[in-house]
Amino acid sequence: MGKGDARAQARQVFQNMRGVLEAAGGDLRIEDRPAVAAVRSEVFSGELPASTLMVVKQLFHPDFLVEIEGVAAV
Repeated sequence: MGKGDARAQARQVFQNMRGVLEAAGGDLRIEDRPAVAAVRSEVFSGELPASTLMVVKQLFHPDFLVEIEGVAAV
């Protein structure tokens, strides 16, 4: 799908994800992503490091909205 076209491939992946999530009663809404992205841009200058965003129904405590994990190679 979308050979040589990263945009088409990403679009297909999200369509696949949406289909699987909807079949399981979920969706692709990531309500807190803009807030987290804004803070990352404040903390890091220049090119942003790689990151993974995962949304879960609930963390350990209902007040915890973000879990951040970091991996560094020196």
